[in-house]
Amino acid sequence: MKGRLGRIDFVLHLAAFYHFGTDPHPEYQRTNIDGTSAVLQAAIENGAGRLIFFSSLAAMLPAPNGAMLTERSPTSVILPYGESKSAGEHRIQDASTQLPAIVLRIGGVFSDWCELPPLDSLIRMWAGRFPLNRLVAGHGSTALPYLHRDDLVRCVRACVDQNEKLGPFEVLLASQHGAVSHLELFEGVQHACQHGDRIKPVFVSPASARLGLALRRGWGLLTRNPPYERPWMLRFIDRPWIADTTTTQKKLGWECTPGKGILDCLPALVPRYLQHRPAWDKRSRARITARYEYVES
Repeated sequence: MKGRLGRIDFVLHLAAFYHFGTDPHPEYQRTNIDGTSAVLQAAIENGAGRLIFFSSLAAMLPAPNGAMLTERSPTSVILPYGESKSAGEHRIQDASTQLPAIVLRIGGVFSDWCELPPLDSLIRMWAGRFPLNRLVAGHGSTALPYLHRDDLVRCVRACVDQNEKLGPFEVLLASQHGAVSHLELFEGVQHACQHGDRIKPVFVSPASARLGLALRRGWGLLTRNPPYERPWMLRFIDRPWIADTTTTQKKLGWECTPGKGILDCLPALVPRYLQHRPAWDKRSRARITARYEYVES
């Protein structure tokens, strides 16, 4: 964005690093914090109308006692990704007197080919072979808010359309209202697999899940195909992220499209996974092996 580019109404900043680990990788500082500052400064220098910064619901901890996350919920500094997103949000807020901004905290965005690592991992397990296709961690109440990619596009367009009505700094939630639990996903995947008999879940304690993950990670290191899951994720078993998007819906006049929810899409997603594995792997596995993981050059 060097030099004058003409009138810029909106700058959309989506670039971020995420490696699923808990170590403070230097790329968080370089890309997520310093990179955000660079985009912010360039947008100000070029007279942009507003910056839309893509943050994440994953930058927040689950609300206590099953309460709901809102636009006022704070970001977390427990994980380096959340810490970097929090730092980016604060820098953008501090500069909002010079450049109006929207922070979009986004839920789990999936496409018609999945392309969302946590969802991809669950579909692979529950649409796979016995006994893994029966296992559900904890009581199955781990839950996330999901969002179809098309609805994210609609949300951004709504931000543009409602720009004049929004304040100089807005935090909005781009996700479904509520959340979908692992137990609901399990039942949806099993139904989409069209098993003759209803498969009942086998609930696995956190301790057993920890042992199972250690074995999977050990095998993954030997085969150079490590699983998406990391040990720190076990801390959030049965701790749901539940989004209250009421305020966002009112401000934008936007909500998720009926029939585009993750449970609505599973009957098409699961057969696509089972019948078109090479194309599925190219889209979904690339998100982990090529897009998110940092590779030293």
